[in-house]
Amino acid sequence: MKLALFGGTFDPVHLGHLAIARAAAAKFDLNLIYFVPADVPPHKGNRSLTEFQHRFAMLALATADEERFVPSLLEANSGQPNYSIQTVRRLKRTLKKSDKLYFLTSYFHTNSFRLAPKGGYWRNRTPHWLNGQDFVLFYLHAAFLGRPSSFWASAPF
Repeated sequence: MKLALFGGTFDPVHLGHLAIARAAAAKFDLNLIYFVPADVPPHKGNRSLTEFQHRFAMLALATADEERFVPSLLEANSGQPNYSIQTVRRLKRTLKKSDKLYFLTSYFHTNSFRLAPKGGYWRNRTPHWLNGQDFVLFYLHAAFLGRPSSFWASAPF
């Protein structure tokens, strides 16, 4: 089975999120896409967010008509920053060895898989990833997504 994680704050979920997921499902022949709203997104700092349960409810409504789209509680009620590597590890433990896991992210992040600096997720407007090298080298296929007219790539790591 080919599965994908599509994480974000989804505050709010919008048609662009759904279009990207549909295009990725078609491009990479995905069976399921897990939409994973972050309870505490580390890159948002102290920014005010809509409460998790409301963002999740909006996501559930927005994805209800797509059987391949699964709103996920993988990062629910953590009360601490949600790093993608932790979510990937948690999901990978539930999968079969034959399953292939994709991570859907923006092409903006292609050069940013680095260790997060101590005490911060963002530095100089550059995203940093907790255990970034492990993330791309050992855990999944990364699908870097662009706007409809731009580059799509899948890199098996």
